[in-house]
Amino acid sequence: MRTLIQRLTKIGVSEFVLIFLLVLAMGGVFALMSTNVNFQVTILPPPPPTITTILGDPQTRAVLVIGTSLPNATVRVYAFSDPIFVETKADAEGAFLAAFTEDVLAPGTHNFSAVTVLPQQQTTDPTPKVGVTVAADYKVEPAAGSAAPTVKIGNADAATSSLIRTIIRNQESAKAVAPDDVPPPDRKANRALIIQIGLFAVIALETLLLLMQRARRKAQAGQSFFHLGRGLYRLPHSRDATAGHLPNG
Repeated sequence: MRTLIQRLTKIGVSEFVLIFLLVLAMGGVFALMSTNVNFQVTILPPPPPTITTILGDPQTRAVLVIGTSLPNATVRVYAFSDPIFVETKADAEGAFLAAFTEDVLAPGTHNFSAVTVLPQQQTTDPTPKVGVTVAADYKVEPAAGSAAPTVKIGNADAATSSLIRTIIRNQESAKAVAPDDVPPPDRKANRALIIQIGLFAVIALETLLLLMQRARRKAQAGQSFFHLGRGLYRLPHSRDATAGHLPNG
């Protein structure tokens, strides 16, 4: 064991490798101290909700939109072409329900989308629009040219019709919204992508500068770029640098 330690102390390590190992060690200590290790990229925005089902109901003359979001979050479900929204709340498992009645949603072709409301009235990006055609009796079918294979589009049975009546009684009334106030698609996702590209560029530039510094130092010492030296590398003091002393790492 002692011989192994002596050999390890003779391995030269550059400042770049030392920084990498230090960051790796700190990350390991943080992981061990955390009771719930959940590595997340904090600059990424919360995901938009998902619309899973749209049902027409001739009994209540309404259209029910079902989906999933963050648990216990407020969700706004939009209907276009004249933009209106119904604000509802997801349950503890993230499921939400929003009903559009005949007084706010006339028969015809409509597109539905949803956003999750974040703190300070910020919102996630909206879901992709799902187009349906609402018949005069409020039965629905997929709109022509609207492909949404993951969304179930159909009509309510008697039990679901009773549920829709309860939802209509308890939910907030639909509200009109100006087109400019509807969240644009992919705004937050694009912003997060720009931030990630910027961070990557900074890291890549810093890495390039460190490698160029190492190459210049090794060339001045007449050594190969991959030469590791004898022992751990130490940054020289200013007087050492002016004297032309070069590190071994």
